[in-house]
Amino acid sequence: MVGYGIYLLVEYLQSPSDIPRPPLSGDHDLVQLGRPMLMAVSLSSNIFDHLPKAWFIYLFIAVGVIIFVVSCFGCIGAATRNGCCLSCYSVLVLLLILVQVGCAAFIFFDKHWRNEIPGDKTGNFDKIYELLEDKWEIIRWVALGAVIFEALLFLLALVVRAANSPADYDSDDEYIALRQQIRQPLINRPVAPATGVPVAGALDQRPSRNDAWSTRMREKYGLDTSEFTYNPSESHSVLAGRMLVPLVYNQEVVLEAVLVRMGQHRTKENDCLGDDGLLVFDYYKETCPFVEDIIRRQVEIAVLKDPRMAASLLRLHFHDCFVMGCDASILLDSNDEMVSEKQAAPNLNSLRGFDVIDEIKYILEDACPYTVSCADILTIAARDAVELRGGPGWQVLLGRKDSLKASFDGANKYIPSPNSSLDTLIANFHEQGLDVYDLVALSGSHTIGKARCLSFRQRAYQTSPEEEYDRYERYNTYRRVLRSICPETGQDQRVAPLDFRTPARFDNHYFLNILEGKALLGSDNVLITQDHEGEITRQVWSYASDQTLFFASFVKSIVKMGNINVLTVNLGEVRTNCRFTNH
Repeated sequence: MVGYGIYLLVEYLQSPSDIPRPPLSGDHDLVQLGRPMLMAVSLSSNIFDHLPKAWFIYLFIAVGVIIFVVSCFGCIGAATRNGCCLSCYSVLVLLLILVQVGCAAFIFFDKHWRNEIPGDKTGNFDKIYELLEDKWEIIRWVALGAVIFEALLFLLALVVRAANSPADYDSDDEYIALRQQIRQPLINRPVAPATGVPVAGALDQRPSRNDAWSTRMREKYGLDTSEFTYNPSESHSVLAGRMLVPLVYNQEVVLEAVLVRMGQHRTKENDCLGDDGLLVFDYYKETCPFVEDIIRRQVEIAVLKDPRMAASLLRLHFHDCFVMGCDASILLDSNDEMVSEKQAAPNLNSLRGFDVIDEIKYILEDACPYTVSCADILTIAARDAVELRGGPGWQVLLGRKDSLKASFDGANKYIPSPNSSLDTLIANFHEQGLDVYDLVALSGSHTIGKARCLSFRQRAYQTSPEEEYDRYERYNTYRRVLRSICPETGQDQRVAPLDFRTPARFDNHYFLNILEGKALLGSDNVLITQDHEGEITRQVWSYASDQTLFFASFVKSIVKMGNINVLTVNLGEVRTNCRFTNH
């Protein structure tokens, strides 16, 4: 209609101005009672007098634009299952139907309706009127069918809006909890699914005190410990004023699982689970009972400001533990005696989140001076980051001390490269006391965050022998997407989401991406392309098909990683500033 209307307007504007046009109808008296649709208009003759000459063409184009807008709302709502678009579409279609019914009633009941319409100087209205008279029977049934069809579409939109579930997509700027509140079905609302393995038995509550000191701490730092308690009957619920509180795994079950995975033997690297209680869950129960609450609040604020910060804090924890253990050495700045791990190739201009840890440390030093180590802060913050992105929760063993030095060479040697081969990854994890199952489970953390062009350029422009042998079209299609983001030279700091499906949600889609040949990093892709025995591929398949299994394995592996070569008792210190040692 818009296109044809524009054609009519162009023809009218190009026609000679001296061609006689039908005169404007002068019958503008008060209409009869049988003509209520034009009653208000007929009260003023000036309205018709000031109509443009080509008013019918403009009206024709306007109707086409309105129908186009209504159709767009319907298509967008149907494609994205967006409740807002579907609601707007339903309202607009209803109004359109009412207008059509009103016009039809006006024409049907008023046999002289033609005299009530102002004359069209372009002559196009007369042509359409003659067509209506000649083909009235056909047009009447076509119009009736169109109205019925629109009514059915209106009902369909209501049904889809009432029964739709949120689309399986997550922008990096959205929060899962907020979207779940807004985009829920109007009927048959599902109970929020559990994101972890349900654990029998009561879960330990966070420390809670009601004395004057606790009251002062709540007021000073804006804490409400009732928000930080974990309800075993609500594995994945949204609480007032909070983002997302997923399931927290029972500490005894996690501890037992970790011991089993470690073969129940202790070494220098993992001597933190012994009977001497070097690391315990309630290490700060008496000295700083609100430590986890304060950290959680600051992590929430940081993630609210920058959704990518969740992945950054988790990555910071990984890079810390892979160099000399989980001792906060990654946080130290360079000085005259050492070069910081931040300057190492895997970390330079790459790691983020140091300012968040600094802010948390500043607040904790005010609340509990000389008490909470930077290593424990980093470990807790990583756990909270996973929870806030919809991942599993777990309780953290505490009592780590901070290292007195950093290892620039260790960072260059032990932190995995984004282009590492599978054998290199396995050997690298083995150096940290982690096995191939830990490798796959911890690689699942790439379900959130983004990577720089520098990290995936090789993946975009170099075809591996395995891919050449496979010859899957999926590799070529995905590679074209990567090349559109990352040019072959330059633009090293441009980023792409590690998981194009749900870039800001911690889920198992990372493993689905690998199976489809859509892993962003080469080190992710080799998990199946270089797995000649098929053991890792089977593990990837199991995680891709069972998110609960992935969450359980991830918790076991990250707890195990968090206990690598920890410093306790007198082996380290509690820094007052995470960037510098105390001496």
